[in-house]
Amino acid sequence: DNVDVIFIEAVHPEHNTLAAYGWIKKGQKRCRKTNRGRGRLSLHGAINAESMDMTVIESATINRDSTTQLLEIPDHKYFYAKEIVIILDNARYHYSKEVMALVEQSPRLKLVFLPPYSPELNLIERVWHFFKKKVLYNKYYEGLGKFREASIEFFRNIAQHQDELASLLSGGFEGHCT
Repeated sequence: DNVDVIFIEAVHPEHNTLAAYGWIKKGQKRCRKTNRGRGRLSLHGAINAESMDMTVIESATINRDSTTQLLEIPDHKYFYAKEIVIILDNARYHYSKEVMALVEQSPRLKLVFLPPYSPELNLIERVWHFFKKKVLYNKYYEGLGKFREASIEFFRNIAQHQDELASLLSGGFEGHCT
């Protein structure tokens, strides 16, 4: 009782057109605008498994500093919780001295590491996929600034996708019943 479960993970969407689907008649060509360069964003996110409350921060790079910054947010945001279980992958920076020191300072934070190579167990991976579908697939953004704006706008207004996200996030972890 009174435990919040938070999944965290990073995503690095690239500023380029991501062809996802479409139809074209045989023998015809379809031109698609693309961007030069390899600009990308580094987003670090956390999602509450029960309330679906989401926190996303942008960082120059994903490392121990962005991880500690992200972990401080649920520690303050869920002040009422007796315990906050953070589920995360085995990225090296998740084991850094700084991250472990933060966890030691807050007895409410408990880290649970997923098995290696198991992104399907991390709930936030579903959100990243949904984000890419809504913001990246078959979309062209003139510059990195426009791309960043569209990405940030998506997360600012994520509540408008509440029904779709609830359906997407509400299952798939259960075993089969006989």
